[in-house]
Amino acid sequence: MTAPLVRLIYLADIRFPLERANGIQTMETCAALTERGHIVDLIVRPDTTSPARNPFEYYAVTRTDRFRIERVPASGPASSRRFRYLAFFGLPLFVKLVSL
Repeated sequence: MTAPLVRLIYLADIRFPLERANGIQTMETCAALTERGHIVDLIVRPDTTSPARNPFEYYAVTRTDRFRIERVPASGPASSRRFRYLAFFGLPLFVKLVSL
């Protein structure tokens, strides 16, 4: 018996790609979940380098139609950046889930 397909929304309030271990862990986790047949939407802040780096190339992960990366336009001081990140995606999702 196979596990049912699951759509996951992975919220990572980090600029992406990221040179540190948590960037690698985030990308590898999402890639592993897609390899198991799940659909993953990774929500991150934009890369700060110009031009922006391609996370799939940066981490040498094969791009699939089941793995999507969406960048939330959040900049400024850390406190306001976190609020914009949550307001853009996380907060409406939370409200939607609570109302189910």
